[in-house]
Amino acid sequence: MKTLLKLLLLAEMALLIWGFYTKQTDIQKGDVIIGSAVVMLAFVLMPFFLYTRYKDKKLSEYMFPKEGPKKKITTVYSSAPKVSGENYIIFTNQTSRLRSMRQILSSTKGETFI
Repeated sequence: MKTLLKLLLLAEMALLIWGFYTKQTDIQKGDVIIGSAVVMLAFVLMPFFLYTRYKDKKLSEYMFPKEGPKKKITTVYSSAPKVSGENYIIFTNQTSRLRSMRQILSSTKGETFI
């Protein structure tokens, strides 16, 4: 299988080189050869390569289980604890994040955040 794949890749490269060489004398014929090389690369060589790489793999190891990913437990603080002058807040959803950001921005007028 691997030798067949290498031979197909070698034939692909030879076809591309021949197409660019032919394009110097006959533009239309060179474009046809280069186009056929690209089609062979996309629809013959790539699927064959993917088949040879994944034929003995367990793809279920790389997928999420059917019940979905495990959810992490997060805590929401009603008032942000002060740690060395900076506020740290853990949010559970987007709406509480927006609401808290509005509160922070409205309470800190004139201050610049980096």
